[in-house]
Amino acid sequence: MDKKAYSMSFALLIVITLIILILPTYWGITIIIDRYTNLISTYDLENHLIIHKISYSKNSIFYTDKIIDRTYTNTVDIERFNENVLNQLLGTLPQDVGVRLVLEFNDNKMEIHINKQVYLLALSRSDIYERIDVNRIVRLKGLEGIGKLSISVVFKENV
Repeated sequence: MDKKAYSMSFALLIVITLIILILPTYWGITIIIDRYTNLISTYDLENHLIIHKISYSKNSIFYTDKIIDRTYTNTVDIERFNENVLNQLLGTLPQDVGVRLVLEFNDNKMEIHINKQVYLLALSRSDIYERIDVNRIVRLKGLEGIGKLSISVVFKENV
């Protein structure tokens, strides 16, 4: 067998190996990765981070002592319990996320929302919306007694 024929047959074997083994393996791995990356959902984590941001940020609804720069996460500042503070804190949320905070104290009830329409829609469509609720007993800055703070975040499931 001459050198030219030998090198041609060797090249042909390499091409056949590529076609039979490597390309189907590559395509199979690509399909598997594509299928399972669509199933990964970070909505639950993102919404727990929203609750964490409301609960522990210095510019939140909770009282912050400016002298020692400490936020008391068990004391709600009534003057800061409004939608403007919440909007400044959270910024622009995705269109499929709604937030509701309810503060109950001394037979009073205060309620604030971000994306209220999404929140109300989620109450009636629990088949496609998830809901995370956190309830806390809190003190109220400037008032005697305690109150109940409920933080609810709703979000559309990754369907």
